[in-house]
Amino acid sequence: MGAPSRGQVVWCTCIPRNLPARRTVQLDQFHGPVLLDAEAHLEKYRRLLGVVEAIALSPGKSRDLIHSIDQSL
Repeated sequence: MGAPSRGQVVWCTCIPRNLPARRTVQLDQFHGPVLLDAEAHLEKYRRLLGVVEAIALSPGKSRDLIHSIDQSL
């Protein structure tokens, strides 16, 4: 699985987990938005989103990290 290119913004439609799988991925490119709806592309971004969600800090831990960085400046 390749990673998106540097500087690329990826928007995944936010749908609660109990609803059907996400159906569209929007990539904001320099030339404008690109919508992906092919199942192979969607699966790639579902896996990518899963990886990001697995390593993301909780809101509380994110606040604590930001606060500790702020205090060290």
